[in-house]
Amino acid sequence: MRTLVAALRPALHWVLPITQERVSRSRLITLFSNPLFPGWLWLLFAGAVTVVYRGLTQSLTTDEAYAYHLFLNQKAAVLFEKYDAAYHVLHTWASWLAVHKFGKSEAILRLPSMVAGLFYLVGVGVLCKRITADRWRFLAAVVLLSANPLVADYLSAARGYGAALAFFVWAFDALLSHRPARASALMALSVACNLTFLVPAAAASAVYLVYRARAGEQIVPLVKKLALPFFAIAIPILAVPLLHAEPSNFYYGAPDFGTSLNTLVESSLAHGDAAPPAWAGTTARAVLPLLAAAMLLWGIRTARERAFHVTMAAGALLLSTLTLVAAHQILGVPYPWTRTGLYLIWLFLVLCLTLWEATARERGFRGLLPLVFGTVCVLLAGMFVAQFETRYYYDFRDDAQVNAMMRRVSTIDSGRPACIGGSWRFEPTVNYYRLRYRLTWIEEMKRTPEPQSGCRFLILESTHQDFLNRLGLRLLWRDPLSGAILAEAAP
Repeated sequence: MRTLVAALRPALHWVLPITQERVSRSRLITLFSNPLFPGWLWLLFAGAVTVVYRGLTQSLTTDEAYAYHLFLNQKAAVLFEKYDAAYHVLHTWASWLAVHKFGKSEAILRLPSMVAGLFYLVGVGVLCKRITADRWRFLAAVVLLSANPLVADYLSAARGYGAALAFFVWAFDALLSHRPARASALMALSVACNLTFLVPAAAASAVYLVYRARAGEQIVPLVKKLALPFFAIAIPILAVPLLHAEPSNFYYGAPDFGTSLNTLVESSLAHGDAAPPAWAGTTARAVLPLLAAAMLLWGIRTARERAFHVTMAAGALLLSTLTLVAAHQILGVPYPWTRTGLYLIWLFLVLCLTLWEATARERGFRGLLPLVFGTVCVLLAGMFVAQFETRYYYDFRDDAQVNAMMRRVSTIDSGRPACIGGSWRFEPTVNYYRLRYRLTWIEEMKRTPEPQSGCRFLILESTHQDFLNRLGLRLLWRDPLSGAILAEAAP
């Protein structure tokens, strides 16, 4: 324990103003009076609850289970023999190592994601400290960047989106501190965790390159610093898996930009609603585009005044959006859908923060600007906190109680072999828990277009509840969150 404390002391000294081994009363007073203390306290809470607690307690989701069957519960050779949209290369490698070293529980599957989630929260604190040193703006900033419910989901879920965002945050901070080589290496790791982050990585790098070139820096050495570390790290990781990729692997997304915005708004502002309210669509179609356009225009105006932080946020968001539009129009690439657009949400929130800070000292008529940007930031942060959730992930609400349902099945073993059927989306998760709880008397669930009779147990989505009467089933469990159903065939 002493060794652990000694190892952690430098980190504590870096984050909090603890300068001696013995924390006296005066030291505690200094600690609590530090202007950044409330923000760091929030990040500590977020790490404990939205990352660790959720990762340990939430039922495995269908996407997590699908990746488990496809890659994690296989030999290492499989990682270099095929590709799938569920293959988030570097993150999948880390999850494979965790599973084969420590076991196959949900917590172990999510261990790399939880570590990355904590890494993300520390990065948010460092970035917000760079943007502002004001007590309440810092608190609002860290809440805004950590409490968005969709972002919070992927700080623990066993997918590569959270890890990619964590590396990108640190890369963005490295660009703000003018360390392009370090930023390039971190962006390579971000893209290696999830390919969708190639868009913001390229956009942020391009904006930084243009900004530094306009400041008089030589282009060629800067391009080398931005490109060489990226390719030196990304190519060895991604080359072999991507050799097996096909265009059909990249199918997940929205057919148009309006639908894409809807998914980002609904998952951020209507996270708790099973059926998104009408105002969410109006916000996505009218309010948000106007707000984003106004912020981008003011960001461009501020950028002309050499406000570097605003330039980076506004430029990266604008260029990422233009890249997505071009990729869709030219190559037919789908627009982001919820999790594949995490970086758009994050860049928008960072732009809001940098504009708030950049206008904080304005006077006269322009003195209203910090009030406007501050109101937007605080209002969004409040809406995010109001949707605080630890029971389910937005994209996988139906999976919230699969773990409990399978435990219920395990308690009614009659000693006779049985099969389990139901809605096809539950197939990966049911089969994971069948292995997890060693339910050898249950046959492996087969995926069918719709629930079929013939099995003793069925797990159904809420949209399939009419099968209760159609197949003569007896209700065993109904999840109040999602409406998912566990039923048993009548004797």
